[in-house]
Amino acid sequence: MPRMLRLGPLATILFLCGCGRGDDDDTGESVDGGESESEGEDKGDCDCERRECHSATCPGDGTCAYTAIPHLLCDDGDPCTEVDVCDESGDCAGERFTCDAPPPPECADASTLRTFDEGVCNGDGCDYEPSAGACPSVCIDATCCTLTVASEEIGAATGRPSLALNPAGAVRVAYQSGTLLRYSAPGATSWSMELADTDSDSEFSPSLVVAADTIAQMVYLRDGALRLARRTSSGGVWTSAAAGSGADRASPSLAVDGNALELLFDQPGAGDCRSVVRSRSTGGAWSEESADLCGAAPALAVASGTLHMAYLDDGVRYGRHSSGAATWNFVQIAEGGDEIGAPVIAVSPDGLAHIVYANGVTVEHAQGSLGAGFETEDVAAGARPAVAVDAEGGVHVALDADGEIVYGRRSGPEVWALESVSSHEAVAGSDIVVDATGVAHLAWTADGALGYASVTLACE
Repeated sequence: MPRMLRLGPLATILFLCGCGRGDDDDTGESVDGGESESEGEDKGDCDCERRECHSATCPGDGTCAYTAIPHLLCDDGDPCTEVDVCDESGDCAGERFTCDAPPPPECADASTLRTFDEGVCNGDGCDYEPSAGACPSVCIDATCCTLTVASEEIGAATGRPSLALNPAGAVRVAYQSGTLLRYSAPGATSWSMELADTDSDSEFSPSLVVAADTIAQMVYLRDGALRLARRTSSGGVWTSAAAGSGADRASPSLAVDGNALELLFDQPGAGDCRSVVRSRSTGGAWSEESADLCGAAPALAVASGTLHMAYLDDGVRYGRHSSGAATWNFVQIAEGGDEIGAPVIAVSPDGLAHIVYANGVTVEHAQGSLGAGFETEDVAAGARPAVAVDAEGGVHVALDADGEIVYGRRSGPEVWALESVSSHEAVAGSDIVVDATGVAHLAWTADGALGYASVTLACE
């Protein structure tokens, strides 16, 4: 509410009291026709009370005569008026303050839009009466939206899939199918299926990136060692090579940083600890360094040359490594033990990190930065989440709610719009990406099959 202009008695001292305007006696206490009482003469004294919008004179008979003075600023005593002015009759009146700046609309919950009517002045500000309206589907970013899900089954699969978008925004997926490591892309009528590697004893746990339409790369596990598979032609030819040396490695997370590949994983550390390791390749050998001496299950995101990671270490920790910096900086996000599941991470255009993880039976979302700190909120009951952030900073999640694949979109603080995508007996894991048009793409493995869904929002 804009500040109201108020003038008190000092602003009107010229005309409130005294023997006419311009009298040398500016105390307004006791005046006469010529000399003040303080000068020792009594010539028909009068004691004039102060009246706003008037001047006072003493006729000499002990009375006061008041004359209205219009057009002066005054104070009518009403906090809900502004620009108070004296009128021709000597009355003080102002213009009623208009409460025409209501709060913006907001999502009261996942399916209710709250708006605010024109307000009423309450003396200290404005009261705006809220009105609630039901959205036909969901409320997103203070707007009613319709959410549409289209899902399909791709083929046999086990383990958690990994999704990526190529520069044109087309979705790609890497996943395990029995002893095969596959790479698939949607076609006109079905998904293509390419073989990237095969091994009879491995749980591949692939992490996929696509730098160009025909250049897809994934890091995966084979017999506890890390390998990089690279697709270098449109004919689906894949080559595979070791991605560093070492055994008993786990949880690879791959990202692109310019012309380089950035990789996080964990391996045996000191004592009972796993150790988080950062590895980087610019097309040749991999250079490795310890990121944290005690940690596991890292997840990596790269934004504007800065590395962001979330991982497990007596709960969930967040780490940030700026381009050219010598070390990582860390902060604890959540305390806990075995009840906390492996975190996932995405970074919004404003540089905020969004970390999602299961804490017991509840999926939680933490957002923030090293400098500003992190705020945590519940998303929904569930496990094994995935997270993505769109170009506008909207946060999207996929999670397993007791066998049900659920898509979630953050509508506002502590408000999430949730939509069931598919139901299963057992879910192994899921992933999510969002393209430049705002369409969310989900992939999951459940009941021995790979499923896919696109989620589209049409907002009013």
